[in-house]
Amino acid sequence: MIRRLNRLIIATPDLEAASARVRQTLALPPGRCYAVPDIGAFTEELPFGDGVVQLLTPAGEGPVERFLRQHGGGIYGVGVETSSLAGSRLRIEQSGRQAHPLRLEGRELVCLKREQLPGMTVWFDEPGATPAPGSGIAISEITCLVEDRDAAAETYKRVFGPPIHTHRFENEAYGYAATVLFYGERRLPGRIELARVTRPETAMGRFWAKHGVSAYMATLEVEDFAGFLAALDERGVRYSREPRSPQTTAYIHPSMLAGCFLGIVAAPGMQVP
Repeated sequence: MIRRLNRLIIATPDLEAASARVRQTLALPPGRCYAVPDIGAFTEELPFGDGVVQLLTPAGEGPVERFLRQHGGGIYGVGVETSSLAGSRLRIEQSGRQAHPLRLEGRELVCLKREQLPGMTVWFDEPGATPAPGSGIAISEITCLVEDRDAAAETYKRVFGPPIHTHRFENEAYGYAATVLFYGERRLPGRIELARVTRPETAMGRFWAKHGVSAYMATLEVEDFAGFLAALDERGVRYSREPRSPQTTAYIHPSMLAGCFLGIVAAPGMQVP
């Protein structure tokens, strides 16, 4: 069973520059740097809130290099904490996909490549690998742009297992229709939002025209929303408030996070409807 989202994985052509920008934006100390031979990459692992920001850069040919060649950087994928790594591996294989082993400094994970799942690569991990919930900052949602939201939802359900709730809606203002899958605990679920663009002239529509099926943005849920934004102001971080809900929702510009578009919502903002 998927318990929560615990990693935001960002690919970048320049690890040093990306690390400096992400750490300045989110007020983080330097992280652990090491090689990830299984995907031909170097990484810096930055603990943040209840999870990890994982920066990847190519060490040669491989999936990270291909992603950068196709997309130019940004959200590569997401990590999920699962109650059973063996169970997740079995579910992936039963869905007709291949579960790839992934070793991070001697710890074994399971990887499902983006070619096998609409929108992104997913790393499956067991509890204890990232900070436990309770810091007041959590990775709460990942949004993927897809051609068919219902078909994509069925694929995710086969791979992740049954969600605790499914929600469908349309957002006319931003020009998309979405199916959201909720996983984990009802009081603080992780969400996979699968969105189909309905208005090509919007920012999301332009992103879709350039990147196609891909991860579009991630969202953090923070307990002290006002304090979080005040700290961004102090560091000169470029962000904007949501016009319709400026006291509860904001967006950090991708230039501040190595190409990652990041939403910020006030807790409790991602509860099951």
